[in-house]
Amino acid sequence: MEWSEELASGLLQAAPDAILVMSGNHIVLVNDRAVELYGWTRDELLGKTIDTLITDDAKLMLAERRRKIAEGRPGPIGAVTTTIRRRDGSEIPVESSVSIVDTPQGRFAVAVVRDLTERARAEQEKARLRAEAHVHRSQRLESLGQLAGGIAHDFNNMLGVIVNYANFVIEEAAEPAPDLSAIAADAKQVVQAGKRGTDLTHQLLSFARREVVRPQPLDLNESLSEVEEMLRRSSASRST
Repeated sequence: MEWSEELASGLLQAAPDAILVMSGNHIVLVNDRAVELYGWTRDELLGKTIDTLITDDAKLMLAERRRKIAEGRPGPIGAVTTTIRRRDGSEIPVESSVSIVDTPQGRFAVAVVRDLTERARAEQEKARLRAEAHVHRSQRLESLGQLAGGIAHDFNNMLGVIVNYANFVIEEAAEPAPDLSAIAADAKQVVQAGKRGTDLTHQLLSFARREVVRPQPLDLNESLSEVEEMLRRSSASRST
């Protein structure tokens, strides 16, 4: 079954990629997408050599393909990714494939050229997002490190309070006439420090589970009084 020239022309124009038909090294037929891609008019493209449409680097990459085209064996030649040069001098990445076709009019090379600009932009955007994600991970790790340092400092303070007041209890209990009220007050400080440690642990667990941490009111006067009492007892213990 022979295809009409009109149908063949319609298929050529409907193709989403640029199509160039070459006889030898000269362009003899192009579709509308090729005109759009390269920026030359149809009449300007016809008769041009393919070398005028590719970059110097591409010429080196396509040397093997050109050898196969020159040999003229019918059939497809593998696709390659390279760059083309538009009429305005700009260069864009493309993927091109070539097939050698025998026709009643002779043997031609049909090149299908796909613009990879959007794909390249998408890859660049992915690379940018990956870089941003890496920065964010590094920032999160740094923040977690600072958080861990602050938590370690808070726990160390709480343990210091517990150890100090536990020593106060031991020292007072060893006295010939121990002051039970003082022992009770020191033991209360140990319990309070333990509760603060428990509260901090709950906050850490909530943070790990990404729960909403609701701020709780803090009585600064009470906190300062507790610190003052601890310092007073520590100073008294050292003086004795």
